[in-house]
Amino acid sequence: MEHLTLHEGSQTSYIEMSQGLAESGVEKWTFDTINMTMTYYDKSGNKLLVEVTG
Repeated sequence: MEHLTLHEGSQTSYIEMSQGLAESGVEKWTFDTINMTMTYYDKSGNKLLVEVTG
């Protein structure tokens, strides 16, 4: 959450956010354009966080 909060506050670049998420165990994230959500996954494919973006 720290890396996402910093990025939302324009305190980090996209690259810095991505590196921070990777260091925290996030392997990938997806954006659902229908439900307007971002979902973050660990290396085992487990959902770590689902954010409503819209």
